[in-house]
Amino acid sequence: MGLFDLLRMLFNPSPPGDAGSGADSGRTSQAPRKPGHINPFTGEWIERQPVSPAEPFDPADYAISVEYQNFRGEQKTFLGDWRTLRPRGHHISLQVGPTGQRITLSQDRIQNLPEVAAAVGRLPTGQQRRVMAFHKNRGSTSPVYEKLLESFPEWR
Repeated sequence: MGLFDLLRMLFNPSPPGDAGSGADSGRTSQAPRKPGHINPFTGEWIERQPVSPAEPFDPADYAISVEYQNFRGEQKTFLGDWRTLRPRGHHISLQVGPTGQRITLSQDRIQNLPEVAAAVGRLPTGQQRRVMAFHKNRGSTSPVYEKLLESFPEWR
């Protein structure tokens, strides 16, 4: 037992019947906890609160419908913003409504893959997005930025 353990026992005694904090404490028999953490100052359990987006997600002008067959064989339809499509290996990631949560879908199970692949082809690359964001945030311009805006008018 170290000094820290001694101080912890003095100032924060464990409740009766507590087996301790060692590997053999029997903690595995307890029910799994909800997501959250313990406040180190008060010792109270703090539950994790869901974070709401700053502005509501509405893919109205840039909507794309993705038909998907999940692992159970159920047909699902996801409505998302085609500007948020990102190829990730053998998967495609996008933000879907109404929450704006990002999901990843396997290309093998997307029923309307040609339509989704065409939308992915219309997207700027990561480097092109960085250049456009740089100039848009600073209000500056360059010949490269002007060419990119001609190629991707939706990104103004």
